[in-house]
Amino acid sequence: PTFDFPLLARIIKKEAESKGSFLKATESFIAMFDQTRMLRAKNLAQMLTSPANILTICNINGELIYLYQELQKQGKRVFFYVCETRPYLQGSRLTFWELRRNNIPCALICDNQSASLMKKNKVSCVVTGADRATKSGDIMNKIGTYPLARLADYFGIPFYPLVQYPQDIEIE
Repeated sequence: PTFDFPLLARIIKKEAESKGSFLKATESFIAMFDQTRMLRAKNLAQMLTSPANILTICNINGELIYLYQELQKQGKRVFFYVCETRPYLQGSRLTFWELRRNNIPCALICDNQSASLMKKNKVSCVVTGADRATKSGDIMNKIGTYPLARLADYFGIPFYPLVQYPQDIEIE
């Protein structure tokens, strides 16, 4: 419900002007978007320790699968705790479904279980999506992300937001 479709349309329209067609622009954008996600996943995987017990609250468009694959390539164990993500339940309907469908180790938790898991040292980092990001690096996301960021800070747990679009996309 929060994906920025108007921004996506502006990006594709701008690309279409330089590529000559919407099909070429769309294909170009998808390739760039996917390469960026794979690179982010690779960079994040290099930073994470093993075992990587990752808490997530927002579907990240398949990026968690790339992160899992990169962690596996590096010989690191990984487990995902997936918040249900109220009120729309994207965590259970999208993220958890996607991870399970790809046989990735994960558990679905209630949003309010996060603090308990962190207190018991069962979470090594939080990886969340971000609906918007500013050039200064501030992120905007659903309401449930803020409490997780505060909890992660309180417990000294790294917090990694993944944004929808690369920072270098300039849209007028």
